[in-house]
Amino acid sequence: MLRIIRDYPVSFLFAVLVHMLLLVFLVVGLDWSPKPQQGGAEPQVVQATVVNEERVQAEIDALRQQDRQKRADEDARQQRLEQQAAEAEQRRQAEEQRLTRLEEERKAATEKAERQRQDEARRLEQLRQQQAAESARLEQLEREKQALEEARRQEAERKRQAEQERQQAEAEARRLTAEKQRLEEEARQAAAEKKRQEEAARQAAAEKKRQEEAARQAAAEKKRQEEAARQAAAERQRIEAERAAAEKKRREEEARKAAVAKQQAEEARLRQEMIAAEESRLRAEADRRAQREVDRYIAIIRQRVERNWIRPPSAVQGLSCTLQVRVIPSGDVVDVSVVTSSGDGAFDRSAVAAVYKASPLDLPREPGLADRFRVFNLDFRPEG
Repeated sequence: MLRIIRDYPVSFLFAVLVHMLLLVFLVVGLDWSPKPQQGGAEPQVVQATVVNEERVQAEIDALRQQDRQKRADEDARQQRLEQQAAEAEQRRQAEEQRLTRLEEERKAATEKAERQRQDEARRLEQLRQQQAAESARLEQLEREKQALEEARRQEAERKRQAEQERQQAEAEARRLTAEKQRLEEEARQAAAEKKRQEEAARQAAAEKKRQEEAARQAAAEKKRQEEAARQAAAERQRIEAERAAAEKKRREEEARKAAVAKQQAEEARLRQEMIAAEESRLRAEADRRAQREVDRYIAIIRQRVERNWIRPPSAVQGLSCTLQVRVIPSGDVVDVSVVTSSGDGAFDRSAVAAVYKASPLDLPREPGLADRFRVFNLDFRPEG
């Protein structure tokens, strides 16, 4: 019923209104006048209101029409929602296809990068042979790293055991709390009993002998109750002391573990910094060696170009220019342009011609170094 009222409030209100109207019409239509007395009194005329059934039926039909319209609107809304869901599903499928394409492109790029990495690994093989001693030291660092991981694992095990001990301590604390509550309840009952005994002693004042006996018994009971209360208080103090000691021990253990974890984290950080510094030094050393190789091949290329250079008649002493040279992997020169002119066009042209005549150039075979010579600048100073 509540669900119908919530879903169709307007229809429900109209239905209530129609029933109220029918009730009013029925009440008005009943004859509430007193029955006529026997004996000659003239009957009174009663005016009654006739219920218009067609009007009521029309209102009911209107309510039903509104309900049907509301149902139709709800069906239309559901259809719109289903259409929107279908469109969203289409967009999701399109997005999945796009992601699949991107994943394939990523895999292709990864494979290409892997091939380049393998080429680079072959180039660096000779360098690795020269760094055997360094590798041994890095292996020692790796062993230290493994030892650190083992220490972390042991620390995790200690933490698990400490957590188990903490849970046991909490269970013991709950048991002590329950025991404390039980003792407090006994003390309360003892106090209530004491009060009842005192009341009984006051009511027994009419009979002296019975009052004296009751007083004696009440005194003994009072003493017993006081002793029970004292013992309960002592037990509460003992429980509180044990709980405080357990809490103190837990805090001290947590502080100790935090200090150990902090120290181990600091040691791990220092080891990581040492490893990073060593790797950075090795990369810098490799870059310096590669740059020396580049400088050596540049010198070889410059000598070859100078041997193929023909001095033009207008060239004077001390002229120089900078050329940008493009070569293919075979060493053949495909393009030469003047980046910085000497100021003498004939000298610049002769330098360009010398580069073409020196083709093919001697290039390094290592892929990493060879890539640097696809496009490079050459300072041409034939008398420098």
